[in-house]
Amino acid sequence: MDWNSLPKLSTARGKLLRKLKSRKHRREQGLFVAEGVRLVEEVVRWAAEIEWAVAAETDDPRGRNLITRLAGETRVFRTGARNLDSLLDAVAPQPVAAVCRMPETGLDKLEIPGRALVVICDTLRDPGNFGAVVRTAAAAGCTAVVAAGNNVDPWNPKAVRGSMGGIFRLPVVECGEPGELAEFLDRHGFTVFLANMAGQSLFTVEKIPARCALILGGESGGVGECTAGLNQQPLSVPMTGGTESLNVAVAAGVMIYHLIRNQGAARR
Repeated sequence: MDWNSLPKLSTARGKLLRKLKSRKHRREQGLFVAEGVRLVEEVVRWAAEIEWAVAAETDDPRGRNLITRLAGETRVFRTGARNLDSLLDAVAPQPVAAVCRMPETGLDKLEIPGRALVVICDTLRDPGNFGAVVRTAAAAGCTAVVAAGNNVDPWNPKAVRGSMGGIFRLPVVECGEPGELAEFLDRHGFTVFLANMAGQSLFTVEKIPARCALILGGESGGVGECTAGLNQQPLSVPMTGGTESLNVAVAAGVMIYHLIRNQGAARR
């Protein structure tokens, strides 16, 4: 590919790229940014809708191959490495980024199989934690992740990076209405568990239903209004050695894998 054959990134597109660091502008435009070679590869792999991409010249063969592929499928604009670095949220310099359309999702669009685990994040504030939960949920085969109440924006650049492509592999749905979430869970026959340090040990539950939901509350404030009124069974991860708590993403990983492994079966 002839690098100079790519059109230059315009000032207007550069300004838009910078604005998409803000939740307000992501919502207004219906766009988010996937940053870096690995994440843009996931965008291409899972056929997310790319509006356009921006790239800086790179000697990395993997990056060059990706940029060449993108140029054959969408509009790619070139810019200098320093300028691209200033426009992106990533800490480390990245040679490529894709501006993508947010998928149209909603609780009413979810297909619920006979065995299902839905992870509900209520008022998680740290985008890195949220992204890590999405990554684990996708890896474990969860049905969906719901961002409830005042949760961090799922399309925050740090959340998207933290998901390591997981956000493209399973539905991530936002829900701000308590009644809507309660109706959805009831209609599909979900048993609701709440991650809570004061709850019953996860490993002593006699039977895990075939359809269950796991609520993860905020890192410091617990659950918000969106899930507080749900009929829920508190579960905990037992800890020894005087450990007070686990990071929410770590606790989520333990719980998600145990629930999925034992769904529909008596405790072994």
